[in-house]
Formats: sequence, C-alpha cells, structure tokens
Amino acid sequence: MTTDNPTQIRTEAVSVSFGGLRAISNVSLSLAKGEILGLIGPNGAGKTTLVNCLTGFQRPTGGRVLVNGHDTSKWHARTFRMRGIARTFQGGRLFKEMSVLENVEVTGVSLGLRRRAAALEAHGILASIGIDHLAHRLAGTLPYTDERRVAIARALVMKPDFLLLDEPAAGMSDHECEDLTNIVRSLPDNHGCGVLLIEHNMSVVMGLCGRIHVLDGGRTLTEGAPDDVRNDTSVVDAYLGSDV
Repeated sequence: MTTDNPTQIRTEAVSVSFGGLRAISNVSLSLAKGEILGLIGPNGAGKTTLVNCLTGFQRPTGGRVLVNGHDTSKWHARTFRMRGIARTFQGGRLFKEMSVLENVEVTGVSLGLRRRAAALEAHGILASIGIDHLAHRLAGTLPYTDERRVAIARALVMKPDFLLLDEPAAGMSDHECEDLTNIVRSLPDNHGCGVLLIEHNMSVVMGLCGRIHVLDGGRTLTEGAPDDVRNDTSVVDAYLGSDV
C-alpha cells in the first residue's frame, strides 16, 4: 500500500453491511495523486460499494476513509467533491437536452465557478481529452461511448486530486478502448490527479495500472503489480480465467 505520498485517499479496514448482507469486509487500499490503480473482481465483488465509500455516497459500517489524512466520517458526498474527489458512474448521467459544452459548464457552476470561468474551464477540458469537436452536440444525440468521454470531462472540472472511473470502457470496441486508454493514461500528467479504475476489460487494466487491487466476495483477494496479479493462481481461479 502506498504510504509516502501526503496527497492520498485511502480506506482502513472498511466494511459495509446492508442488513445481514456484508457487501465489503475489512478492505484497505490507497490511491496516491499521480498514479493509476486498478480495482477488479467478479460481479458482486463490492467494487462499486467501495467507490461509493470513497466518494461519500455510502457510509462505511466499519473502518474509515481518509483523505490527505483527514477522517471523512462526517463528510457528505458534496464535501468529498469539493475536497477534490470526483467520479464517473456506470451510466453517463448527462443532461440530454443540453450541449456537451453546457454539460461540462454546468458542473463548474455547481461547484462555485462563475458562468464565464466555467465556460473557459469546459472548453479547456474538452480540448485536453480530444473531444472539443463535440462541444455543441446535444448530449442526447451522442453514442454511448462518447457519453463516457463527456462524463470524464465533467469529472475533471475544478482539477480534482482523485478521479474514480466506474467501468468507462464498457461496451466499447477495441479501437474505442484504445482511445479511452490514451485519455486515461494522460490524466495524471495533464490533470495532476490519481485515478482509480474499475474495469472488466483486462487489456485496458493491464495496460494502464501500476497496481491492481482484486476483490472477491467483498474481501481483498490480493494487490500487486499487473504481472503479479495476472500470474496469481487465486486471481485466475476467482476471476481472470485461463485465457488471461
């Protein structure tokens, strides 16, 4: 686990129970600014629940979440966003009747920017990830894969320290995955953030992540470098299969 970077979000033995169901149990991980961390596991492993804890959408029933050393137990989801933790969702959640530019701009306004500053920020972000040509398209006319790119642009407003991406490559072709990989790879350098990537496409995960954290049944199965995870027999048995 990364411990020497002061700009860090981490969980300490976080657990979440829904009634008698334990969704995640004693999970500890860390994400430092400037790195890309993969979070993988089979469906129902607890990945999205963990991300919900890291962004204030779910309060842990055990353990705690720390942001730059600060206990977040009394924070609301908006507090997490204002403190530099942004996320995307599995669904794009765009305003369909607004343009792409307006979708990004309104995020800036909601975070306290004036309209002109939000528009300038939106233009810059769209250009930085190569989708400025979509600026004046209605969001409701976009194909699913472009919705994912716009969702990333919205999350980048106000230069977050940490960006958590929930299955951004879902439904994409190999060529589209390659484009997405290039965008995500550029984020630490171009936007200064750490990235947590939940993804089922193993070529994307293995190509992007310096470390990979594996969940199974709500518990940590292992964490390590991509090659170590790929060759871990417990991971192969639980998730990757013999073809990886």
